[in-house]
Amino acid sequence: MKISLADIGGSALTDVNLKVPKYKESNEIPITYVPARNTRFLSFALAWAEVLDCQSIFISVNALDYSGYPDCRPEYIKAYEEMANLATKQSIEGDRLTIHTPLIDQTKA
Repeated sequence: MKISLADIGGSALTDVNLKVPKYKESNEIPITYVPARNTRFLSFALAWAEVLDCQSIFISVNALDYSGYPDCRPEYIKAYEEMANLATKQSIEGDRLTIHTPLIDQTKA
């Protein structure tokens, strides 16, 4: 599978025309936010997990050093897991999916 985050653009991390700024404290979501990045990763992982008959997905999101990215929050992961269990054949038939976030409360250090 090829997943190109640059195809959508809108982020200094995926668009060569946007500069990555120096870090500064702010309440705004920074220009390094990649639109729906973790949603896209989880969507591909969800489809592949179902094909493999797998009930676990691991993603390395972090809620402490996450710069305000909305798709790194624990409530987002919980909501995505709930949606995944409503949206897949294997979950409807009794094999519920779990999304694991082993780094969610770890610092990057």
